[in-house]
Amino acid sequence: MTTGILTSITGNDVAGAVDRSQSYFLINSMVSNTATFVIGPKLLNCDGDDDENEEEEASQQREEADENTSLLPKPITMRISSLESTASKHFNRLPSRLQSTLSYIASLLNPTLWGALISLFVGLTPSVHRALFANSQDGGWLNVWFTSSVRNIGDLFTSLQMFVVGTKLSDSLVMPKGSSSPCPPNKAIAIIFLVRFVFWGVFSIPIIYILATKTKLLGDDPMLWWSMM
Repeated sequence: MTTGILTSITGNDVAGAVDRSQSYFLINSMVSNTATFVIGPKLLNCDGDDDENEEEEASQQREEADENTSLLPKPITMRISSLESTASKHFNRLPSRLQSTLSYIASLLNPTLWGALISLFVGLTPSVHRALFANSQDGGWLNVWFTSSVRNIGDLFTSLQMFVVGTKLSDSLVMPKGSSSPCPPNKAIAIIFLVRFVFWGVFSIPIIYILATKTKLLGDDPMLWWSMM
């Protein structure tokens, strides 16, 4: 906005164009994260052979207090575990085809999708939208303390995510002493960066340009074209 780079495609309403682009990026993030949570686990654990081992490891971790230990009282956690065990027994009695269908539906209901559904509910319900986003004198009784707090956390998300991803990547590149798992090969890392930052850019930008200028599939908003590029 300050440098005026977007003026040539937005005209005089640069602020409005930036708001639209933020909506486009949020929709893209919602779709990509939902697809990641749905497809990713299946790619990483296609046969499901490690389910029993994971359950044993989880039970062992519950006995030792660490940063992943639940803060709920022990009677509540035991009750939750009992309910999960009962539900698992009933689930295993269902036909295998029904189990596969229910498991696929459950995989779709990931945290990202729940967040999108909640956002749609808030946006399409005037009373809830007013309570969350209107000024306090106009009925926004949640805006002062709840919405502002969530907004502050959201503003920190990108920078915190960069630190978390960076530390995880650093740990993955350094093999601990006595570990049998090898470090990711440099060639594989180079290919990932080339595909993500070079190939897809060279491949996708001309496609978006052709669809935007030669067809009507992408509408007539230049900010949508720019955001997709």
